[in-house]
Amino acid sequence: MSTSTLPDTKVVELNTIGELLRYQREWETLLGETPEATLFQTLAWLAVYWKHFGQTPCLRTLLVFEGSRLAGAIPLAERTVRNRLGTVRVLGYPLDNWGTRYGPIGASVSKILHAGLRWLSETERTWDVLELGWTSESQLPQVETAFGNAGLPTHQTKTAPVSEIDLSSGWDSYWSSRTSKHRNNVRRAEKKLAQHGTITVHHHCGETDARWDMYEMCEQVASKSWQGGSSTGNTLSHNSVRDFLRDTHEMASARRGVSMHVILVDQQPAAFAYNYVLNGSVYALRMGYAPQFAAAGPGLHLIHEVVREAARLGYERIDLGEGDARYKHNWRTGEVQTYHVSHYRRHSLLAQTLRLRRHWFA
Repeated sequence: MSTSTLPDTKVVELNTIGELLRYQREWETLLGETPEATLFQTLAWLAVYWKHFGQTPCLRTLLVFEGSRLAGAIPLAERTVRNRLGTVRVLGYPLDNWGTRYGPIGASVSKILHAGLRWLSETERTWDVLELGWTSESQLPQVETAFGNAGLPTHQTKTAPVSEIDLSSGWDSYWSSRTSKHRNNVRRAEKKLAQHGTITVHHHCGETDARWDMYEMCEQVASKSWQGGSSTGNTLSHNSVRDFLRDTHEMASARRGVSMHVILVDQQPAAFAYNYVLNGSVYALRMGYAPQFAAAGPGLHLIHEVVREAARLGYERIDLGEGDARYKHNWRTGEVQTYHVSHYRRHSLLAQTLRLRRHWFA
């Protein structure tokens, strides 16, 4: 643990989950004030993530105090990235591509970042690159200003846009805004699927019961779909993340943060959607369907059920994730751009070479 005092604030760096857990209650309070907060910004998620993947990175969470009050937190991890240039030390958020946006914990993004980045600029730098990824477009000006005030010049990199569904006006308004062709395709898909047997749809949203029976159905379908042969290591059934996702499911269920949907055909799992929920926003983590039903278009029927149930429960936004997959076009109401904001140490040859490769020769 190390500390630094700046005008009106004090920054404390903590390097273990055990130290952070002493601030669990304050973190939860701040999370309720955090703009665009997601489940991935909870201390509980960070603890589960660190349990499974925290052996290599160095945890460097900055706590920002105003007097004795915890005003904000910036969760960071320092990783070593090996490439043809050598070993580059990158300090950034610990999201690790599980979600689509991230940022400081607390009400004032600009004040928290200003204090945290000043602290990082004035202390001994063990890193080559300081990179705040998954920064939403709405927070980008505050992030850029905070870097500038700390004397840290930046480069921006756009990531793939995030598709979103706005349900703030309710289901009827949303569904009537879809094209008639799309609505007809959804109806036809349901009829085609019904030809395989009796359809039953199970929803489990915002409950403290983990419903492991439904979760295991999701795993079962994932293993039979294209995801079963995926080498990316981020599907529900993949051995490298299976235990992590199960622990996350238990944690998220305890805080009413899971949205699970399973379609059964003649009582056999045919399709699933597994999502996280926080403050009325849904993050679509994974979905899939058994290959024997592919010709019936079960994905259309599945997403229709997921979106309608979300609207019924009063959820206002669904994050469909990054990328421009064709299926998203008919469902989304808009896109959100996110950015990686990077500072490369001036006196680090590795950092400056990486900067040139990324931003000049790309």
